[in-house]
Amino acid sequence: MKKYLFAVLSMFLCFVLNANHWEPNPYQYENNMISVGVVKFDGVEQRSENLEIGAFCGDECRGSSIAMYNSNFDRYFIFLMIYGNEGNEISFRVYDHQQGAEPEMESLSFMVFHINGQEGDIDNPFEFAFSTIEPTTYEITASVAPENSGEVSGTGTYAEGATCEIEAKAHEGYTFVNLMENGNVVATENVYSFQVTENHYFVANFELNQYEVSVSASPDNSATVSGGGTYGHGSNCTVIAVPNEHWHFENWTVNGQVVSAETEYSFVVTENVELTANLYFYDGVEENDNENLFICPNPVCDYFVVSNMTSENNELKIFDLNGKIIYSKVNVSAEEEVNVSDFAKGTYVVELSDGNSVRVAKIVVH
Repeated sequence: MKKYLFAVLSMFLCFVLNANHWEPNPYQYENNMISVGVVKFDGVEQRSENLEIGAFCGDECRGSSIAMYNSNFDRYFIFLMIYGNEGNEISFRVYDHQQGAEPEMESLSFMVFHINGQEGDIDNPFEFAFSTIEPTTYEITASVAPENSGEVSGTGTYAEGATCEIEAKAHEGYTFVNLMENGNVVATENVYSFQVTENHYFVANFELNQYEVSVSASPDNSATVSGGGTYGHGSNCTVIAVPNEHWHFENWTVNGQVVSAETEYSFVVTENVELTANLYFYDGVEENDNENLFICPNPVCDYFVVSNMTSENNELKIFDLNGKIIYSKVNVSAEEEVNVSDFAKGTYVVELSDGNSVRVAKIVVH
């Protein structure tokens, strides 16, 4: 009898001194019962005055009580008054006042309501047992196509309702196209965020970069050039220049920079490129770099001397690289001084002819 009175008094004090999270209406039911118990989480008895147990029949609260410390037993007890009708099935929920929320736990304890009944006492308390609810998780996986064209981050195991961010990054020479799932495009941007509610398997699609290789001859119509076109990243390209009659190949350049002095030039394509085959003109039967034609100095600043010719009465011509004659003189001497101070800086072709043979040399004017 004393234990019963102690339980009732404790429930009264709990009601007066604490503000419960759940507030059942005791006036809806004529009958009640009591339960004296302790709270256990995953089999461990809890020592906290912040825990409140709510008794429920379906979704309707039939009673609630906050844990109270008893120094005689050094335990925290729940003194719970439950309202209802005979035979009601009672389930339980727990609320943590410190966290201000219900923990993610499910009740392992149930009871049947009996009018004026009692479940548990101070010596043998009822166990309000709860177990942690393991969150539902899903697997997010992804692959890339074609193989080794890129990489995908953000995959892994996610709890239900979590936000997942998938990011696709292209490897060198590739460009991201889209993200697909089950054959359907879900994103065309390389970053895709979504709320996880199920397993997902994505395919990140990339495409090989395509580049344009253009070739030309300078001057126009000085050579036939080939090898230009569309190439995939990392492809080998070979360009060829075949000089037209009276034109000599000098070099291949890209943006004015010499890349090859050979008429056939091979390279690996990694970007758009414009190649120019540079040629110079000579108006003779045969270019002859023999020892009978000497030019000094070369490169030239203001003038140069053509010397050691086999005979006099030679004809001297100077061409620019477009084949245009910009200087001409007949009956030049064995050592002819030529003033080029008014020439534009660049490369020129010197041609010396005696009527039987033609000798050609290049000069560079600074």
